[in-house]
Amino acid sequence: MKQKIFAWVKAHKIISAAVVVVLAIGIFFMVSAGSGSPTQYVVGTVTKGDLVITVNGTGQVEAENQVDLKPQGTTQSASTITEVDVKQGDKVVKGEQIAVINNSSALTQLAQAKANLESAQANYNKVAAGATSQSVAVSQSQVSSAQISLQNAEQTLVNRISSAYNDAFSVVFTNTNNLFTNPQSSNPQFSVSGGTMTDSQLQISISNERLTSQGMFSSWKSQINKLDSSTGNINASDLATALATTNTNLSSLNQLLNDILNALTNDVLPASAGTSYISEINSSRTTISSDISNVLSAKQSVQSASSTLAQNQASYSQTTAPVLSEDLQTAQAQVDNDKAALQAAQNTYNESFITAPFSGTIAAVDVSVGDAADTNTVIATIITPEQIAKISLNEVDAAQVKIGDIATITFNALPGVTATGTVSQIDTIGTVTQGVVSYSAKIVFDAADQGVKPGMSVSATVATGKDTAVLLVPNSAVLSVGSNSTVQVLDGVTGAKDGATISLTTAPHSVTVQIGDSDNSNTVITSGLTEGELIVTHTVTGATKTSSGGLFGGGA
Repeated sequence: MKQKIFAWVKAHKIISAAVVVVLAIGIFFMVSAGSGSPTQYVVGTVTKGDLVITVNGTGQVEAENQVDLKPQGTTQSASTITEVDVKQGDKVVKGEQIAVINNSSALTQLAQAKANLESAQANYNKVAAGATSQSVAVSQSQVSSAQISLQNAEQTLVNRISSAYNDAFSVVFTNTNNLFTNPQSSNPQFSVSGGTMTDSQLQISISNERLTSQGMFSSWKSQINKLDSSTGNINASDLATALATTNTNLSSLNQLLNDILNALTNDVLPASAGTSYISEINSSRTTISSDISNVLSAKQSVQSASSTLAQNQASYSQTTAPVLSEDLQTAQAQVDNDKAALQAAQNTYNESFITAPFSGTIAAVDVSVGDAADTNTVIATIITPEQIAKISLNEVDAAQVKIGDIATITFNALPGVTATGTVSQIDTIGTVTQGVVSYSAKIVFDAADQGVKPGMSVSATVATGKDTAVLLVPNSAVLSVGSNSTVQVLDGVTGAKDGATISLTTAPHSVTVQIGDSDNSNTVITSGLTEGELIVTHTVTGATKTSSGGLFGGGA
């Protein structure tokens, strides 16, 4: 039997291989299904705290401790020295003034920033206090005045409409009557005494226009009569109706006069028959054109007065309205912005004064009053018996470091020895080595161990800032892929402590977060999580513990 099986397999190699693969897959899934077990996770907690922002650099302890004092800040470029307060060999203490750079522009900006802050604070106080009785009275007076102006403008418009009506009546029933036979009838005919019309169609049009004009006065007069201002109030709707009718009627009448003038000038034979009427028609046209202009001007005055009233009423409503929280917030935001601007202006002004970063001896003074100075100019050199570490920073980190920042220094040759110091100098021009830009910074030790020797290698951590009262998670909890960052949240888990390992059959869910600064341990979360939430810092697979993420996308 075995020999037959082997013979069959040998004759059917492809089918046999396929059967083996299928069996292997089946066995794999059977084993997997039978060996399922909960996944273990290491628990972390979203906490609120402070994060000190640091940058790192390496270098050596220098044998000679000296600092070249240079102007700080771009506002001091290409300025002049106005005061030199030391000479070579002088002993100085930390903070003592060494020299002054022309600060007239910085002083002006500082004064302006102070004025802006005072104005913003006054505005905040005004908003917080609400409207005064005087401001309410002024606003009310403006509303009353605007109401009177609107009433006057409306009355003027009514007068213009009435005047236009009277002028139109005279034009139709007096000035043009002699040019029509049966002028008051339902069939007035345009006719020029002693002359003959050559354009019969124009003659018909003029006759029809005359008939239309005769019929417009009854409705027009009725609308004007509604505009009774004896009570001091004119109905806006009635006024709008009368205005529209007036514009339509004046336009129709103007067309009639234009057609009559055209006929008298071009279509009457002999021409002399129409000459005696032309002056009267021109005069009528001038009257109607003036009425059209006057009505339009009065209408615009009403619109302007109405707009002014609406604005004053809105202002009165705003003045008498209770103080809104958003108004207070806006006013406070302006105060905060102006405080920041004042601090920036103060910093710029302070940069005008070159001071000793530490106590020591002036080794050299390199400028005199009147000399030009920029950020590359050495003002003076100060030396001290205290030890200094000179470190190298990459261009990104160097941009964050400021003179006066606190640093912690460790020594490769002295395990366990730590010193603190203050940044006293930063290069303004970087050094390029194989395409990489670096900047040197000097750190003055507060005190140093006696075992520290010049030339020893050091590592320095410089504190450049601090995030206060922010949400923090361990770095290992953050998974970053491209521009997106996520954290795994343990839903439904209670009572677990930081560092505890728990087993779950349901995987935690990923939450997209926005991250901020980070240090060697924690990352700032600016959105996506809340304080106290339990999260995953590591996932335990078999005997191996892996981080849930980490800022570089994972790792052991």
